[in-house]
Amino acid sequence: MKKIFTLFVALFAVIVYANADVTTEKYLAIDENGVYAPEFAAVTDPATFIATNAQDGMSKVSFGTANMVCEAVGGTTPKNVPTTEDGEFQGWTEGWNDVQWKNGNQGDIAFRYINGTGNPALEIGHQKKESQSDGWIFEPTYKYYQGDGALGLPVMGLYYKFTPKVDGALKIQVWANKGNRRTFWVTDSDKKAKAYKAEGYINGQNDADGKKRWLTSEEIDSIHNTAGEKEPDDAYIIGAGNQAFWGNILVDVKAGETYWLFQHSSQVGFQGYTFTPGGTSGIEDIIVEKSTAVEKKADNRMFNLQGVQVDKNYKGVVIMNGKRFLQR
Repeated sequence: MKKIFTLFVALFAVIVYANADVTTEKYLAIDENGVYAPEFAAVTDPATFIATNAQDGMSKVSFGTANMVCEAVGGTTPKNVPTTEDGEFQGWTEGWNDVQWKNGNQGDIAFRYINGTGNPALEIGHQKKESQSDGWIFEPTYKYYQGDGALGLPVMGLYYKFTPKVDGALKIQVWANKGNRRTFWVTDSDKKAKAYKAEGYINGQNDADGKKRWLTSEEIDSIHNTAGEKEPDDAYIIGAGNQAFWGNILVDVKAGETYWLFQHSSQVGFQGYTFTPGGTSGIEDIIVEKSTAVEKKADNRMFNLQGVQVDKNYKGVVIMNGKRFLQR
């Protein structure tokens, strides 16, 4: 027994010593004074915010810390093409908009962020439309990502990629604009959106003094659940979606996997991240067998074949511990 106790003490000492050596890594893309990190500053015109390294409609910025390799990709969009009602599309003859790494700031909470350009889409097309000011025009159309990964990942527009060298906990500081923006956290290996926690400020959620109040992930989940969901991918709207969000996305990551951060049809603002090797954010990767069959209980609650409670308008969204997650 004494030998076992001695071995336990020695093992505990090794664990404490190892944990003491873990250093949380931090990267700021933009600081509190609006100064860009060197990687972004090197490719951004300070007067116009235009990316100076854009090629083929994309600006790529590599950055990271000791155990995290990252890439930001900003994109362009085509300008509308004037035409006649019976005209044929001749291509984007009016040219393309500049790729930019713009400077955003929510002053009352001193939250700075870089706001890149480009719609994170899988395909681009065109449609003819009558404009009150410009007559008949061709404007772009886009095919966007879906949370089940069936359509693939974006090939244009704004997105961020994170590849950890070791397992750990990642906290990403973001801005999500109002308008039901779906914010996706996606694994490259299966192209599927994953659950995450969000904590921070939501516009209109104030304290007794009228100042923005920091919300826990549980409070944000409650706001989201009260607002309800109409489509499966609405699970990835932060809060109710009708107000802007500034704060953290919390995820756990695995060594060697590449993760994508982007929004459905808009641009996510990026301030930076902190990474704790060996840490955990408490995120569970919830995976259930795909089935639309349901069983109705006497109290009108609905359950799928795995015994998981589902919404009455079941479209592949499951409820676990009072929180909604997409089936995968």
